[in-house]
Amino acid sequence: MLWRAFDRAETGLPVRSYLAEWNEGVRHRPGVGELLTGPAADYRLAVVSNTQDAELLPGTSAPSSRKAAR
Repeated sequence: MLWRAFDRAETGLPVRSYLAEWNEGVRHRPGVGELLTGPAADYRLAVVSNTQDAELLPGTSAPSSRKAAR
């Protein structure tokens, strides 16, 4: 199976499972929303991540490397 790219039907469950486990117990620190409110009034804020796949960053508009590669 290494001779072809996997499609989302084959990788969807592992990705969802990974995200659920990876993010388990992750919480925003108290006050982080208020901390970002000030700079957000004057600057466009962004999330910097070491992933290039939008499906691994739910709720963002990050470009997907798989879509860009096609």
